[in-house]
Amino acid sequence: MKPPRYEVIGVEGIGEVRPGDDVAALIVDAAARQRTPLVAGDVVVISQKIVSKSEGRLVRLTDVTPTPAALSMAGGDRDPAPGSAANSNGTDSIRPGKANPD
Repeated sequence: MKPPRYEVIGVEGIGEVRPGDDVAALIVDAAARQRTPLVAGDVVVISQKIVSKSEGRLVRLTDVTPTPAALSMAGGDRDPAPGSAANSNGTDSIRPGKANPD
């Protein structure tokens, strides 16, 4: 019996995801463009960030008033707004323009 084979292939070229975008179509198209098309049996792993962006679940950090808990966790040397936004009503926080590997 042949052992199973696992391979991890990153998909590049998706670009900025906007509210209403079809994440599945973006991934399928980008994978095909880089000559690694998806085939039956493939397992696709995506971050919650790309899903949240496509669903329009965005919060401007300038509109967030940090909670006392976020201020305490930030410790004075970090911005407490992302922690407040991420923990309020299940909304994800996304910093536009900031490079982030996820």
